[in-house]
Amino acid sequence: MAVAVKNTPETTAKKLSTSLALGCVAGVVAVIASLSILFYWLPQLWTQALGTAPISLAICGLLQIVALGTLFVYAGRWIGSSQRAGLKAGIFCTLVTLVVAAWLTSVIGGWLENVVPGNAGLLMTIALGVVFLALIGRMVSSQGFEKKMIALEEQGWFTIKRFKASQGLRVRRGTMLGILILTGSGIWTLITRELLVGAGDWRLAIPYTDRYIVLLPDLQFTLPLLLAAGSLWLAFRVVNLPVFADFLIATEAELNKVSWPTRRRLMQDTVVVLVTVLILTVFLFVVNVAWRAVLTKLTVLRPPEQTTTQTQELEW
Repeated sequence: MAVAVKNTPETTAKKLSTSLALGCVAGVVAVIASLSILFYWLPQLWTQALGTAPISLAICGLLQIVALGTLFVYAGRWIGSSQRAGLKAGIFCTLVTLVVAAWLTSVIGGWLENVVPGNAGLLMTIALGVVFLALIGRMVSSQGFEKKMIALEEQGWFTIKRFKASQGLRVRRGTMLGILILTGSGIWTLITRELLVGAGDWRLAIPYTDRYIVLLPDLQFTLPLLLAAGSLWLAFRVVNLPVFADFLIATEAELNKVSWPTRRRLMQDTVVVLVTVLILTVFLFVVNVAWRAVLTKLTVLRPPEQTTTQTQELEW
């Protein structure tokens, strides 16, 4: 007797993937809209109303920083309240993929503008952008994307929670300090060598038009700040990754098992090592001189004067 079975898990998985895709799209739209208001519309309205005096621009920048921090706080609460696994990683990865696709479209469109001028090239550029958007939509709505985003979030890259916060503190702090020193050295090199002086804005040109989109304003100032913030976040999250954190905790546990000698014992051991090295040096020197004399006596080795004379005769 045949029995019909309803395939509920597949339908549920598809619904979950669709909800994650919609959440990612909504999050990306919210992030782009918020950043546009903060870094484009707010400065324009501020300068039109209060001018471009240094004090006015400084106050505007301070307001932007406060607004950006507030945005991160409320966005984190909104995403946390949704209780949707993989949403934070999905929004981040979708936004990065969208920026890369826009950059590729701009580059290829700029090349087509020189090769295929006119409406034909414009249509080709638009078609290329639509293809990229379709690929991104297909990627976001797939079940594999959901699994990867959940796995990425489980590593702890998008949370401020600490893994086993009370263990391995000294080794963790040392690791964070090393990461910050390395990244700080790179940022210091960028600043001191003036590699970003006159860099201007990071612009994304719109093909077949004279317009552009500012992705990052004033690279000379914003890029070092972003690198510093990114290095702080990297140093904090790396030492809280479960696998690496367990390794650091085990390392500190092994170091705690080491019995450090007293000052008197350290001085005694140092004297013993130095005396041993001196005795071995004298012994090897005496053995070297003795064997050299014996082998020279047996004509196995020639004296340096005789070797030099024979060499000069061969040259003549």
